[in-house]
Amino acid sequence: MDLVLLDVRLPGISGLELLTIVRENYSLVEVIVISALKEVEVAVTAMKQGAYHYITKEFDYDGLRSLVRNALERQDLSRQLITLNAQVAEQGDRKFVLGPSRAMREIVDLSQKVAQLSAIEYLDDTGRKLPAVAAPAASPEWTVIVEQPVSEAFGLSNQLERQLVIVIIVALLLTVALGYYWGRSFIRPILALTRGTEAIASGRLEERVDIGGTDELHQLGKSFNGMAAKLHELQEDVRRQERQAIFGRIAAGLVHDLSHPIQNIGNSCRLIVRLFDDHDYRATFRRTVDREFASIKLELENLRNLARPMSLERFPVDVNRSVAKVAESMQALADTAGVELVMQLSASRPFIEGGILALGRVYRNLMLNAIEATAPGGVITLSTEERDGRIQILVLDTGTGIPHDRLENIFEDFQTTKRSGLGLGLAISRKIVNELDGDISVTSTVGRGTTFSLEFARVEGRPVVPAATAAAS
Repeated sequence: MDLVLLDVRLPGISGLELLTIVRENYSLVEVIVISALKEVEVAVTAMKQGAYHYITKEFDYDGLRSLVRNALERQDLSRQLITLNAQVAEQGDRKFVLGPSRAMREIVDLSQKVAQLSAIEYLDDTGRKLPAVAAPAASPEWTVIVEQPVSEAFGLSNQLERQLVIVIIVALLLTVALGYYWGRSFIRPILALTRGTEAIASGRLEERVDIGGTDELHQLGKSFNGMAAKLHELQEDVRRQERQAIFGRIAAGLVHDLSHPIQNIGNSCRLIVRLFDDHDYRATFRRTVDREFASIKLELENLRNLARPMSLERFPVDVNRSVAKVAESMQALADTAGVELVMQLSASRPFIEGGILALGRVYRNLMLNAIEATAPGGVITLSTEERDGRIQILVLDTGTGIPHDRLENIFEDFQTTKRSGLGLGLAISRKIVNELDGDISVTSTVGRGTTFSLEFARVEGRPVVPAATAAAS
């Protein structure tokens, strides 16, 4: 008996009970259970009890024939397996199946090792890594070994790993791009405000910032623009007031400095009408008019020198000689003011590049200021010295000194510490010194005096030609 077609419902006995009897007594017989019941529980019970297959009625006969054919083929394989196991048991050695070759022994050893470890990895003849797993089979007593190349065994996981790496890289790039965009959108207004503040700090009050949006930075930009506009307006007001103050100072200074000479000329003209025949007074009148017109011309010349570049002569000038000459011309004025002039000239007789008239004007301005600021009994010192290739000229006085808050602007146009005058002397002096590539500075202590310092580069003096040689030529 090779095959049984068994109906679940039989007279006097259940088909499932008969299935159990057949399996217990005929282990190689294949059983196909046929039933009209379409219940899953019945089918599962039949398969658990050893049925080859479970079909319901109203089946296809061609399908049944194919099912019977498969069942018989399985039965044949089972019989062949039983025969093979019997042969192995009779021989007692696996060489009967595998053969005695060295390759077969290596396979046997490898299978035993895999069976012990359940999993192992080794290299094949081509050098590929081959992971292998083993599982023992109870019937027949075989060990089933499955090996596969690493590229195939871990192909799916490697593919998933590559996809995961790609996803992570893309996510990181997107994160960086979004972070950069968001950072730029956040930093851009801050940079605009920074540039705006730097522009305001450098004096460009017309600078404005353009920050879009409706957030706090936009409000800050609006406030900044309002502040800049207010500062620009205030600066214009200050400039206008400064111009008005300068014009007022110029007008007041001109009135003060020109009214006295003009008044003296007017008085002298009225007197000359009555004393025209007096030859002595006519000489006095001429000297008076010349002197006062010279004063007026000097004030106008000062104003003109501020409004246009000064053309100065440049040639080697004997510093000691030029300073001594101006000091000699100012001696009478110092004596009248009760001030002592002291000269401390360098023994090396230094030369600087400049013009005698221009330098003399600077010396006279500084000495005149010193005389006017020094009380009777005070001392004014003129000194020259050479230091590190530079020539330094100092004008020191023991006068009242200049307050610290006025030192910064003392060389500006129309800045003066006197009660009268336009305040052009020091401005013109600085302009002359700068034109001659020199430096001028001032230090002062209130109540102790003031020191003006002139510094020029030292140059070689002109050679001195003996008088006899000059006469012979």
